[in-house]
Amino acid sequence: MGDVVPGRVFRIDPRYVLVELLPGAGVRVPLAEIDYTWVRDPAEILKVGERVNIELLELDPPAGRGIGSIKRALLAPPRAGVSLRPGEAPYFGSEGAEENEAHLRRALQRDQETLRAQSEELESALDDRQRLAKHNEELKQQCASLRKELRSAEDRLEAMEARVAGDLDPLASENAFLAAVRVEHARRCDEADRSRYPLVRMRVGRDFLASLRALESLDVGKVVEVCAQVASGRAHEIPGRAVHELTDGGTERSIVRLSDKAKAWRCALQLGSPSARRLHWWIVPGTGGASIEFTRVVVHDDFSIPE
Repeated sequence: MGDVVPGRVFRIDPRYVLVELLPGAGVRVPLAEIDYTWVRDPAEILKVGERVNIELLELDPPAGRGIGSIKRALLAPPRAGVSLRPGEAPYFGSEGAEENEAHLRRALQRDQETLRAQSEELESALDDRQRLAKHNEELKQQCASLRKELRSAEDRLEAMEARVAGDLDPLASENAFLAAVRVEHARRCDEADRSRYPLVRMRVGRDFLASLRALESLDVGKVVEVCAQVASGRAHEIPGRAVHELTDGGTERSIVRLSDKAKAWRCALQLGSPSARRLHWWIVPGTGGASIEFTRVVVHDDFSIPE
């Protein structure tokens, strides 16, 4: 074992190659021992009848078989061929050295082709990396520009809200009050909340603004906030609002307006005292959905609602 001897390929299998050393004696060369490069198919490198040099790794002389390596014998000179009978020429003569040199040249050529292909792949990868780096830089610049635009838009929105808040007097008119409710809803809700709690149609009853003006020490902004909660359905989820139907004090039946079947409702604006304010409104049914009609702001013990 360890000797490098000439041989001839006589069988090619996808997993190994059989190499004849003498008549009836040969070795198996596993796929990994054929070449130093990765071998997908031995038939792409070797052919039946081709002479190669083999380094003997394992031997079983009685069985006439063993395991050898072609790649380990590429640069080693082979031993002289064995003669079958005294005086005869070696079974593999000097031409084996020529075949080995040709095989070595082919191996070197394959290595050069592999290196050339790897070099081309590397150049392509470097080009891709440069393109990606350039694209990444462009995206960074776009993101920076978008951030500036977003900050500018936020500044404009903040300035507009401040101007609206300063210029809009909810008590000036019915339209001004409803506009203040819409601004409050937009200011308090993000995009997800606006989708979950959309404002329904609203209107203001004829006595509503007068009831606001008549009550002292009441923050109109608080009324606007609660009206936005009522019109979006959010007030029902706030325990402190104590939303409930307004009932007839004598019969405890729900108050329903005969003209349009609207139902009266009530919630808390303030808590903790007999004079705490309450908000009254009608829920008016309609073919396009219910609408809200704000009617009065009253003290705690006032259960009246104008029709």
